[in-house]
Amino acid sequence: MSDDYSVPPRRLIETIKCEFDGTNFYLTLGFYPNDRIGEVHISGFKHGSNVNLLMEDACALISALLQRFVSPEALHELVLRNPDGSPASLIGAAILHLLERASEFGGGDGKT
Repeated sequence: MSDDYSVPPRRLIETIKCEFDGTNFYLTLGFYPNDRIGEVHISGFKHGSNVNLLMEDACALISALLQRFVSPEALHELVLRNPDGSPASLIGAAILHLLERASEFGGGDGKT
């Protein structure tokens, strides 16, 4: 999909090693020049496995939402959590890491 929302072809990326419920994975974030996060990839699962395909689809959807100015905070509010507030799923854990990283840049909306 090509549109005005896409992140530039050459962009800063950062890969973070993460863990959820005993499962290690890598979260790669792609940044716009203004430090707003616009792209998310999750890796660390067997290529072609159900979990790998689910994560690919989830990342495509999350990236499309970020590129259309849906904030990491809004995404975090949408995912299920355990009674203690912790993420209930791998996707929720990835969004929590995304939110934490966006906060380090002074917010995730990128409208500054």
